[in-house]
Amino acid sequence: MTVINKQLTLGTTPQIRKKASYCMGAFAVVLNNKQLQQLVLLILDKVKTNRNKAEVANLVQCLSLISKSVGSKLAPFLQEIIPLLQMKMKELDPEKSTELDNELSEACMNTI
Repeated sequence: MTVINKQLTLGTTPQIRKKASYCMGAFAVVLNNKQLQQLVLLILDKVKTNRNKAEVANLVQCLSLISKSVGSKLAPFLQEIIPLLQMKMKELDPEKSTELDNELSEACMNTI
């Protein structure tokens, strides 16, 4: 899991980070509750602290893929996930919308 996590957050190209997020989504299904909690909290922390929109969009997409894999096991984190994603969407300026803004907005809506 550590190798995938490093590629997810430190991968040298967007393609590697995207592939790592798909791996993490598929891998989440076999995690026990404690491991899932650690993974989700790590991703949420990185979403909160990261200012790079492309990386945040990738992390949010990873969260979406995890939610699709684990379903209701993600319920304990919804009180933290939903407000965080809403905040990220409110930070976007519709007047100055870029491709990255659209990608981040789409990732947030898919995750919700």
